[in-house]
Amino acid sequence: MPRVLAIDVGTSSVRAQVFDSGAEEREPATRKYAGENDPARIVELVREAVDEASAGEEYDAAGGSCFGHSLLPLDERG
Repeated sequence: MPRVLAIDVGTSSVRAQVFDSGAEEREPATRKYAGENDPARIVELVREAVDEASAGEEYDAAGGSCFGHSLLPLDERG
């Protein structure tokens, strides 16, 4: 049965949830933050939410949405 990880990075929280073919909505794994502007901290919170949502199980695909106008991608060199 295919499973899809959905991730939403918003302006005040990140949410993650894994859906199976039934697409049943449940309470998502959520990490809240107020005015967070540290990209490394947001990445950490996304990883925590994904780990909680997937509960160590694999998924077949992932999709995401984010507050694109405020997102700045960085690598290990900044």
